[in-house]
Amino acid sequence: MSASETVAMGREENKIRVSERIRTIVGLILILSVGFALRLADFDDPPLDFHGTRQLRSLILARDFYVRSLPDADPALSALSRDLSALETYEPPILERVLASGYRMIGREDWRLGRVFSALFWTVAGFFVWLCARRLGARAGAWAALAVMFFFPMSVVMSRSIQPDPWMCAWITASIWAGLRWRESGRRRDAILTALLGGTATLIKAFAGFFIAGILLGVFAARLREDGFRARAIETVGVGLAAVAPSLIYAAALTPGRSGDFLSFWVVSLSGMILDPGFYADWLAMLKGLITLPAIFLSGLSLLSAERGKALVIGGAWAGYLAYGLTVPYQITTHEYYSMMIYPLCAISLAPLFELLWKKYGEGSRLRRCAAAAICCAGAFYGGYVAVGRLRAADYRLEPASWRRVGEAVPADASLIGLTGDYGMRLNYYGWRRLALSWRTAGDERLFSAAGRGESDFEALFTALTAGQDYFFVSALNELAAQPELLERLEGYEIAAEGNGYILYDLRRVKEP
Repeated sequence: MSASETVAMGREENKIRVSERIRTIVGLILILSVGFALRLADFDDPPLDFHGTRQLRSLILARDFYVRSLPDADPALSALSRDLSALETYEPPILERVLASGYRMIGREDWRLGRVFSALFWTVAGFFVWLCARRLGARAGAWAALAVMFFFPMSVVMSRSIQPDPWMCAWITASIWAGLRWRESGRRRDAILTALLGGTATLIKAFAGFFIAGILLGVFAARLREDGFRARAIETVGVGLAAVAPSLIYAAALTPGRSGDFLSFWVVSLSGMILDPGFYADWLAMLKGLITLPAIFLSGLSLLSAERGKALVIGGAWAGYLAYGLTVPYQITTHEYYSMMIYPLCAISLAPLFELLWKKYGEGSRLRRCAAAAICCAGAFYGGYVAVGRLRAADYRLEPASWRRVGEAVPADASLIGLTGDYGMRLNYYGWRRLALSWRTAGDERLFSAAGRGESDFEALFTALTAGQDYFFVSALNELAAQPELLERLEGYEIAAEGNGYILYDLRRVKEP
């Protein structure tokens, strides 16, 4: 072969590589953009479609940060906002401060910005899913992994919710990618990168520590055959300590009492649930509704086809999810967003299997490749269609105005106890009124009974909780009807205000016999 032919061949190969790179970039931008846009469907509908209590909690905190940051803020409004935001917090309000900064940038409070931020971070998580899949050796499989990440219906609903979890998932997924890099290179800078990303994840939400610990154990196990066992162990422990340090410092220094109470009630008191076979059935039922059980089982089989070291890193993240669920058994079976990481984990884990299927069926004729791609696109379209249909099925646009009217009916300087379905968060955010205490719903009573803290003496409980309260606010009327003792007791007081869906009992005025 002559020199000119060699040069020409080199140029042709370079053109092919450049063309392939351009197609990859365009395809990646297209899928990420579609995934992001899908999460903005039904954009103006208030954030009550998915665990509204948790979303409103973040919005209440963000509102307070915003109001108190205004140079010309009304002192009375700032004080009221501060009082309304006196909620229990267990993690640094990073999301809420970022959201408040966004409010200042656009010049007004607009809760929809939180939906945009959450969707954006989920898109970032999708990018790292793609990178992880490529590191597993999956080229075509990486595109299918993005479909798993973006187009399961509950993935759409959950990942746009205004709470720290979508942000946490993005940082955990980035930590998986960094762990894979570190495992392959063994370089110190990749270890530092893993520590930084993992530390950010645990600072967003401490529960990320389970996943980070699993990733680090996976990296360590993958490098056991290398020389310098002691050095590897010290390095792994060092990265782990650096990753959890921010969260531990925050919990120990800034919220020691609340962190201790959380561990005592949610972890220690409810730990007996893991001995009940029904707990595992409920957990599997939850996962079935989120992503289907076959997807989870196939994820395990798919990892078996991946290179050992890489599979150990991903498997470590799965082990972290398992430990996480066993630590908070009540939440993992009742709160879908506690399993939000299942989407990145399944997406990454399934990539090798998708790659094998593509090589089996997609590397033949052009017709077969087109058919395989069409099937994947049809599945993604169906998932997105179902998600949008679910979002549009419920309309909450009338609720803000309704709750503002309720807030106007409640005296501003009154102390309230309430029986509501959301711990008074709607009243707080839309009505600018806060419950001092919440009366237990039937679900709360089951929870406290499971934790060994049930209350059987109604009169003692009522007397203790209503002491010093001016009004008893009820918006969960079905709950009130299901608690005859409470209903009978409240009927002995005058009604201060009543409207569509609520009753305000005046605890200072007993009805005349």
